[in-house]
Amino acid sequence: MTVIEVAEQRPMPTDLAKLADSDRAALFKTLLAYAGTFSFDGKVVIHHVDVSWNNIWTGTNQVRNVRLEGRRLFITTNAQPSTIDGKLSVGILTWEKVE
Repeated sequence: MTVIEVAEQRPMPTDLAKLADSDRAALFKTLLAYAGTFSFDGKVVIHHVDVSWNNIWTGTNQVRNVRLEGRRLFITTNAQPSTIDGKLSVGILTWEKVE
């Protein structure tokens, strides 16, 4: 599995050859990405992280709670420090099936 999340408002560089370190830091700060395998018991999915954007999560298990309501799928983190500002937060992804 692969997860890539980016902020709605991200810097838009005009020339990759001229990126300053501050530009790279701003891009990094607005990105979350990791990949690996997963296990699922019907209510909880565990992402077994093999590689991550911050390397802190590499080798860890990231637990996500899964709930299906009609055509919507909710994937929720447990309370944890935000990757953006370090404050305790809960992340919620909502997917809706369309036809």
